[in-house]
Parts: sequence; C-alpha cells; structure tokens
Amino acid sequence: MDQLLSDLLALKLGVQPNTTEAHAAVRAWLQTALDRANDPGRCMTSQWLTKAVIMEIADTELRRTWYELLDQQLSRE
Repeated sequence: MDQLLSDLLALKLGVQPNTTEAHAAVRAWLQTALDRANDPGRCMTSQWLTKAVIMEIADTELRRTWYELLDQQLSRE
C-alpha cells in the first residue's frame, strides 16, 4: 500500500499516521474490505484495494462526481 494512501486512510480512521495503531487500523480496514467483497479468486487484489482506499478517503461529493462522469462515459460507448 502506498504510504500516502495509508497515512490518509489512517487519518480518516481517526488515528495518527506512522504509528503501530495506524498500521493495525489500516490492516484491519483492508482485511474487512477484502472480507466484505468475498471474492477469493480475485485478480489484481492490490489494485482493487488501492481503488477501495481512494474511494474511502474521497469525500462524498468527489465520489458522486466521479461516478457521474463514469456513467456519462459508459453511456457514450
């Protein structure tokens, strides 16, 4: 996991980055995300988790805008 993303996720989870507590919190969040997806045959897990972290730390408005843009692009295809 990229250090910046890990630090931002730690902050989002309410813990100080670069601490043992942050490492544990981020690991637990990543494991929960994997467990929720329940896809043991998943390919490119690292990339999938990176996207999940970005979507978690992005604010609601930014996520909404991104999904709208994606919908527009898909409707043009």
